[in-house]
Amino acid sequence: NLFGNVLTMHKRKNVDASVYGNKYYAILPDLNKDTVTKYQLVFDAATALNLNDPNVDRVLNVGVLTDLQDFSTFEVVETILLPYAIDSTGLRTFAVGLDTYIGDYQGDYGEYIVFMISAAVDHEVMAIIDNIRLEPVGSCHSILDLEITGKTENSVQLQWSSKTATSFEVVLTEGTDPQAADVAYRQVVSTSTHTATGLQPNTQYNAYVRAICAQGDTSIWTAPIAVMTECTPIV
Repeated sequence: NLFGNVLTMHKRKNVDASVYGNKYYAILPDLNKDTVTKYQLVFDAATALNLNDPNVDRVLNVGVLTDLQDFSTFEVVETILLPYAIDSTGLRTFAVGLDTYIGDYQGDYGEYIVFMISAAVDHEVMAIIDNIRLEPVGSCHSILDLEITGKTENSVQLQWSSKTATSFEVVLTEGTDPQAADVAYRQVVSTSTHTATGLQPNTQYNAYVRAICAQGDTSIWTAPIAVMTECTPIV
């Protein structure tokens, strides 16, 4: 399993819809119904299916459910088009603001955040989901799509995107705490691409990035991306 311990939702082709249905749900632990709209859901996701296959779908629906016994109370908040990935390094980060949830099912508000996939009988869809977390809406939003775009024996190139922030903190560490004082690399930057330098050859680092929206107002750190620097060339 190249994706490790992740949530995998898979609707296969030509399954009996009368038995299994054509919609698959993954329901997160319930929240207080009054607080759902105060959060955004951040997660990493992709599909391992061949997107060149015309019978493969790539849609992941994210929404809120009111009644666990009645899936007609599920309201889609946002639809995600899943990218293709061959392993966990290809997962992309998505953020869904739940503040747009209306919650008008019979005057009630849902309290269950739900992932849902759906496909026709002869179609297939798979969603691989990891690093699910909630952030307060209105706070500094997490950066998205962090990826390693290159590396040498002494440097690592990173790229990401952001909805609102224009300043970012980049950390590379051999440990797992980006707040630690002894990280290998820490830099505040004003662009969404950056090259971390001064690293050791043939060393594994965990890369983290967080957005800085104002003094004292930062997003949570991204989930770490592991990267190994190149070996020193033999001359």
